[in-house]
Amino acid sequence: MREMRDTEWFAAKKWGIDVGLLRFFDRMSYPTDMQPLSVEEVVTGFDIDRFVKDTVELGAGYVIFPLNQQSRFYMSPNETYNKMMGYKPGEAAPVTDIIPKLSDALAEHGIELIIYFALDGPTTDFIGRDLIKTVVCGDPYPNYYDILGKPFEGVSMHTAKMNADIVREYSLRWKDKVKAWWLDGAYYNIGYTDDKLEVIANACREGNPQALVSCNIVGLADEYAAMIDRVQPGASCDDFTFGEQWNFSDIPEAAFLGHCRWHVWSWFDSTLQMMDENFQKIEYTPEYISDYVKKVNERGGVVSFSVKTEMDGRIDERDKNLLGLLK
Repeated sequence: MREMRDTEWFAAKKWGIDVGLLRFFDRMSYPTDMQPLSVEEVVTGFDIDRFVKDTVELGAGYVIFPLNQQSRFYMSPNETYNKMMGYKPGEAAPVTDIIPKLSDALAEHGIELIIYFALDGPTTDFIGRDLIKTVVCGDPYPNYYDILGKPFEGVSMHTAKMNADIVREYSLRWKDKVKAWWLDGAYYNIGYTDDKLEVIANACREGNPQALVSCNIVGLADEYAAMIDRVQPGASCDDFTFGEQWNFSDIPEAAFLGHCRWHVWSWFDSTLQMMDENFQKIEYTPEYISDYVKKVNERGGVVSFSVKTEMDGRIDERDKNLLGLLK
């Protein structure tokens, strides 16, 4: 029988923010007109105190902090990953671990920490992708393999266990400093299945058995590439819905969707962001956002906002303004 974990604390937080660090990974991965930064420089340059100050002023109940996305870089040390890939400390993952300090700083204000971890691989790391796909971090999307003229066989249990080994190291190190795991790229259409995701979810909980887990098994479009305009049910190991949406418009019918606490995640910039399910324009204002969160919370749901975050820890002023009526 499936173990039910407490999601009441999550519902009580009402809403939180996802730290938009994609630009951080871009800065490490791609040539720019600026001097490329090492992963250690990016991590140590992130001003935790400044970020926490902005977060407290907003009134967010939790923070989702990303460890990886698309590139080979990780935002926290991981010996397991280094050994798998043959990296030296500081080459792809930093030497400094900011997660314990960040968690403690947030906890002083009653703010919980959730970790984002991508399971679909470093899809932009073209040089190491052949090695990575057989060893760790999932497999590239099917269309990449069509371009390369190679067959796509889907994510294997071997790959799932490699991801689990990486996550396990983090979980055992951080223990209850992390209250939940938000696992992206766990798509059924690239080969993930409930049994593979169960292996990874168990690893997430090794350091904190009560940690919540959510897997992004669908993404933003269905198998026919049609836009998904409602929050979808989760995997069998999930405690709350992943909730990725193009916009903030879906309202839950109840606190739970299947066995999962209803949760939605989106961001403020998208070509489809400003349209509802009937393709009517949505005007994002502080009033709209406040009313939306109120409606979701009244039904027991939770809302996550991806906010632009500067490399020094400052949250974008436009995003702060839109969230300004939530405190």
